[in-house]
Amino acid sequence: MSINRYNYKTMNSLLKDKIPQHFDILPHTTIKCIIHPSVIFTILDAYLRRDEDQTHVIGTLMGSVIDTNLVEISDCFVDKHSLNEGGFLQIIKDHHETMYELKQKIRPRDQVVGWFCSGSELSELSCAVHGWFKEHNSISKFYPHTPLNEPIHLLVDASLESGFLNIKAYVQLPISLVKDYFVHFHEIQTELLPCNVERADVSLVKGNIHAHKDNHTNNLEHNHNNTK
Repeated sequence: MSINRYNYKTMNSLLKDKIPQHFDILPHTTIKCIIHPSVIFTILDAYLRRDEDQTHVIGTLMGSVIDTNLVEISDCFVDKHSLNEGGFLQIIKDHHETMYELKQKIRPRDQVVGWFCSGSELSELSCAVHGWFKEHNSISKFYPHTPLNEPIHLLVDASLESGFLNIKAYVQLPISLVKDYFVHFHEIQTELLPCNVERADVSLVKGNIHAHKDNHTNNLEHNHNNTK
């Protein structure tokens, strides 16, 4: 079953009836973002289809600045990546550039506005991917401009372990209270737009994800038994 069948009411129940979600922000952080449901569906679908050895899916957010401080996240694509033995992140350049060009042909006005990752909390991976998007502009295609001077990081808890779909967005801000240069991720305001598609039961979303987990566990047990 395609994840694209899940509708706004399903998303609404997963999000604890808190759409739009608004969060406190620092006075000098005025960026807000609105998210198309298709973006979340794509991330959930990618999480279900991920390789068995992958704990996260990451990818690129596409969209545009539509007002003075409002960013519209209208599309996304998954980035192929790996972590080598030293724990260093490797994002497949050719795949990223190919997907970017395809998206540009469909919606020329869309630009790279940030990146997404599945998960429930920030981690070292967050810093690594965020740094890649900022430092390798010629590859990532994220170019800072007012008011979007930082890529937006969208964190989606696709596991649904809590029974709800938690979505948060961040930008990096400098910490000015210390002598050395440090940054931290700061949560920004988000709003998930409604959609009009066929109704689907929330249990189907949970069922697909839990089935994927069960299959993964069974495969691990099978491989373990075969090595005895």
